[in-house]
Amino acid sequence: MVPAHLIYCHWIRCWTLLFLFNFVKQSPLPSAILALIYGILVFLMAFLQKTGLLHLKITENIPLKFIALSVFIDILTIGMIIYKIKKPIHTFFKDIYINIFIFSVYLLYLHLNSESIFTIYIDKIPKQDELRGDFLSYLTKRLRGSLPF
Repeated sequence: MVPAHLIYCHWIRCWTLLFLFNFVKQSPLPSAILALIYGILVFLMAFLQKTGLLHLKITENIPLKFIALSVFIDILTIGMIIYKIKKPIHTFFKDIYINIFIFSVYLLYLHLNSESIFTIYIDKIPKQDELRGDFLSYLTKRLRGSLPF
């Protein structure tokens, strides 16, 4: 299983919690929107592959229910951020530079761990055996692997 600290969506969700509880002032809205766009694209690719209209091996092992759940969580994340900030368009452009900086830190973190965004999202995540089971067992394994105890 790919460790949670190597997946940018988990960084965004942690940042969202810090933002919602007023630990940080800068919102993760631009990053959350990009994560949603990526999730929708992966969902469409997986759907087209299941229907036989697309022949890529990128999404062949990822069940649609996992992708759909991830997209739903991304939508909830964006909704909570927008609910808190009141002026989403202004905040989006105000916080875009800090989002670029955080994403650059993420890329540096991957590099220091001898990984790249392509090896994580194109190679390792789709090949996880845990994606073949039911969602509850996947969530249990994900939480056990993420918690320090």
